[in-house]
Amino acid sequence: MTQATVRTSTAPTTAASWQMWVPCVGMALCSWLSFVDRQVLNILSPTIIKDTGLTAADFTNATSFFFLTYTLGNPVWGSVLDKIGLRVGMLLAVGVWTAASMSHAAMASFAGFALARAVLGIGEGGTFPGGLRTAVETLPANMRARGIALSFSGGTIGAVMMPLLLGPLAIKYGWKYAFMATGALGLLWMVIWAVTARPRISRPPSRTGRARRGRGSARAACA
Repeated sequence: MTQATVRTSTAPTTAASWQMWVPCVGMALCSWLSFVDRQVLNILSPTIIKDTGLTAADFTNATSFFFLTYTLGNPVWGSVLDKIGLRVGMLLAVGVWTAASMSHAAMASFAGFALARAVLGIGEGGTFPGGLRTAVETLPANMRARGIALSFSGGTIGAVMMPLLLGPLAIKYGWKYAFMATGALGLLWMVIWAVTARPRISRPPSRTGRARRGRGSARAACA
């Protein structure tokens, strides 16, 4: 076998290797966005309470609806992703929570914020099953632990970056614009996911598979 043949046969494997990680990077951005959307209300709570006239108790009770629906949303979205697939399922999940995040800008009562937080929790429930399924569908078994870690790494980054990104925006333009900004980020993620995610990413052939194909080629050559 010539060197040219070796280079030709290994090139697709190299290309497939980096392509397999793209969906996990997309899910890392998704987990970052999820953390930003759930924390923006808490960061801006003093201003929101002052502007809307809500009591601290009402505000706290309204935010608690998120955790209830988020807990329920995890198994629900797991079933949804199993039925309709990862790509479309995550577009639907992020679409739901993006709409809910933007709706906060129009709320001024306990019932309004409670509803917005509840729908946000339902949508964000797709983050964990989506991250796990992404690693399973796009990576071989010996890479999945790294893929899962990468998919969920965005939460920590979101905790650090959220005040730096949305704090100055809220101070300059008002807290409602901060929620509009999170909605814009959600729409941007949906575009990126629709373009880069695929139902299945081709994996590099295993050593066993390459060995079998090599023996098959050798038999064909000897025939």
